[in-house]
Amino acid sequence: MTLIAAVVFAVLSGIALLHAAWAFGVHWPAHDEQSLINRVIGKRGMTEMPGIGLTLLVVIGIASGGVCALWGARLVSLPLPEWLSSLSIVVLAIIFGLRGVASYLPGPLSSSVEPFATLDRHYYAPLCLALCCGYLFIYHGR
Repeated sequence: MTLIAAVVFAVLSGIALLHAAWAFGVHWPAHDEQSLINRVIGKRGMTEMPGIGLTLLVVIGIASGGVCALWGARLVSLPLPEWLSSLSIVVLAIIFGLRGVASYLPGPLSSSVEPFATLDRHYYAPLCLALCCGYLFIYHGR
């Protein structure tokens, strides 16, 4: 469980850092803003990345999810009730599970532009499902 929590933390930390870079105008792995939008958001008609404030809120949420993995595995302690640790792990498993499954069902993600649509089916959704499984392993290892 320790290794799984550390991997979940590392993956989410990397994703949070990437979102932080985007908040401050970095376009990697694309070459401009529009190609970044098409690669990581995939929403038709979108021409500007979300603002810095919203993106930094996403950074905080993603990074918090990583810390919750460590907290759930009892690798860090937080001055919060134990039941909240269990609840956060379950909620995160549900969030990542739903996000992963949503990519393969009719709905908002099924009308995404390329290359997001392909990247989502091949990489983003499977990663979300793997993170869901990671949280489930952490929960059951408590």
